[in-house]
Amino acid sequence: MAHTPGPWFVNGDCVEADGPEGPRDVTVAVVHRHPHNTVRAANARLIAAAPDLYAVCKLLFASMGEVIADHNEVAYSDLRMALMKAEGET
Repeated sequence: MAHTPGPWFVNGDCVEADGPEGPRDVTVAVVHRHPHNTVRAANARLIAAAPDLYAVCKLLFASMGEVIADHNEVAYSDLRMALMKAEGET
């Protein structure tokens, strides 16, 4: 997977990451206007959490995928589909 490595940080309307030029020199995303500032801020936080969420999902799938599938097929399928989406396979 070739994405900007985390961690990502919220800076106003931007989500930024550290890059080759220094701390927070890469803009990962710009969260555009929303009628409610709280929604815009929540969207930015969710985007900033993406690398961490992806890493945890991969770890869960690799280490506990069979256990999850045995107990909850829907959760297993949702986890698998989310990883496929993140990896551009859907």
